[in-house]
Amino acid sequence: MKNFIVKLLPLAIPAMTFCFSASFAFADVIPPGHHTVTKCIKFNNLSEFTEEIRLVGIVTGPVVKGLEAYEIKNNECLNGGYKFNSHAVYFVKSDYFATLDLNNLAHDGDKLTDPNFILLTKKLNPAERLVRDRNPLKHETFIYALKRDLIHQYKISLVKRTRE
Repeated sequence: MKNFIVKLLPLAIPAMTFCFSASFAFADVIPPGHHTVTKCIKFNNLSEFTEEIRLVGIVTGPVVKGLEAYEIKNNECLNGGYKFNSHAVYFVKSDYFATLDLNNLAHDGDKLTDPNFILLTKKLNPAERLVRDRNPLKHETFIYALKRDLIHQYKISLVKRTRE
């Protein structure tokens, strides 16, 4: 038995080291020497488009069963900021939006299947992030504007970024 333990010891130490270090990468533990930076992503001109379209945030991820949907409102921070979640922004015609129950959207697993929803972007991530303590950053705000081009395609553009 002693020989068996001696043979396993060289393998056990690297395995335990890996498990310990991986726990920092995947857990909600802030490693020593780091702090979180909160993030607010919002749109500042949605009231200009409410007669035409509404924006809907779709959150998917390991702690979300299926998907979570919510209306994105003017000058309010996006939801769904858990670090392992995915966040997508869709638009939908306002008259169709009025008939919706956002808690009961057509989906297959974590995929939205309603063809009335048009993807605007998957690149906005409202999750907190970690930085080293020597970085004084505590909060970031990203303000976007919704725009419609000449061929009626909707796009977003960054208007302002503040860092505190």
